[in-house]
Amino acid sequence: MKYNHEKQQRLSIHKLNICNFTPNKYKEHEDDLIEILENAYYFAFSEYTDEYEDWPGRYEWNTAITGFFNDLIILWENYPEIAQSEKIKSHLFELLKKEEKWLYSKDHVVYILMLWGDRSRIFKAAKEMPDLWKGTEFLQYRLMEAVYKLKIPGFSKEAELMQKIAENDGDKKMKNFASRYLANEYKYKQIPGT
Repeated sequence: MKYNHEKQQRLSIHKLNICNFTPNKYKEHEDDLIEILENAYYFAFSEYTDEYEDWPGRYEWNTAITGFFNDLIILWENYPEIAQSEKIKSHLFELLKKEEKWLYSKDHVVYILMLWGDRSRIFKAAKEMPDLWKGTEFLQYRLMEAVYKLKIPGFSKEAELMQKIAENDGDKKMKNFASRYLANEYKYKQIPGT
């Protein structure tokens, strides 16, 4: 993969569009931000198409999309009200349903929803999309972290499996999340409407 200055400049413009977005308190800003995000995804998928030689199944677009999600986190830190937007949270949740090429980006979506404290969407994803538990090690980690930190009951079977995987992989943090989840799940409050 060869460095392309023009492509990097265009990528920077998409990143800046996300980071410099200013929610307008007097008008619906969600659609504008979602459009900026979708334009950024389209750019990444159309321009960053090479597969990494040393990481089969992972493409340049994964890195670009990850950058966009990191930019969204920075935006949220400056404008916490975007985390209250049902439209934006729904947009992110729908990305979890996307096809295989999104696999290496889904962990960041789970992470953002966890940071935003969205218990209902994390519950729904973990329950209705069981393949997420079989995803990448990053996605497994983020799901386990999210159900533990947001105290979402109903995933003891998955926590036991993640505990075994963590033991085999030597992942002390995920093992800790799974162990604590299993020890405390009985205390967790049900998600309303489940």
